[in-house]
Amino acid sequence: MAASRSPVPDVPADLLAPNVRLLEPGTLFDRIYDPAYLANSFNPGRGEPTRFAPIFETDGSTPVSTLYVGATRECAFHERIFHDLPISGPGRFVRFARIRHLHYCELRTTTPLTIVQLFAPDLARWGLTRANLIDTRPRSYPRTARWAEEIYRRFSSVQGLMWSSRLCEPDASLVLFGPRILDGSLVVNSPSRAITQDLELVENMESYALRAGVETEGSIPKA
Repeated sequence: MAASRSPVPDVPADLLAPNVRLLEPGTLFDRIYDPAYLANSFNPGRGEPTRFAPIFETDGSTPVSTLYVGATRECAFHERIFHDLPISGPGRFVRFARIRHLHYCELRTTTPLTIVQLFAPDLARWGLTRANLIDTRPRSYPRTARWAEEIYRRFSSVQGLMWSSRLCEPDASLVLFGPRILDGSLVVNSPSRAITQDLELVENMESYALRAGVETEGSIPKA
């Protein structure tokens, strides 16, 4: 039997310049993260592969630090806590014990950011659809990350990517490129809170889970 062909094409040598959006100072992002790191710190290339990371500088060995955020709180929950759940079946649930270490915070930009758009019309400019970059499964992450890497290397003014979340459309997910973000350009806008210890956040999560048919298991904190 022939091997299945990846839905992610190679990046063409003559890739057209991307469509970009300028995010104004004061833009808010939502982030769920491990408090072993600062709320606005960038991942230096560690951990499991993701859709658009790890990526490397042109020398092929220096990692480009990245940071994922959501444009809404619901998007951030879907992209971090619900991201790897099966679409159906008994495994579609979240145990509070497994996310006890995660915190939530809101981040704010203080300078303009130039972000590449990866929405359907922008992908069509490159002859792509969401199925090629956004709706792929984890086995395709090395190839989707190559697109992020080539965009980063070829277009020196871009500071990140944004796309309609696979799990929470039409809300946007973003990945920011650490070397292109000036110190002080991304600040913490609200205190960090442990998700499973905060009544408001647990109620948010329960609401998002109910909407998506996800079950939760754990004790709700007292008001």
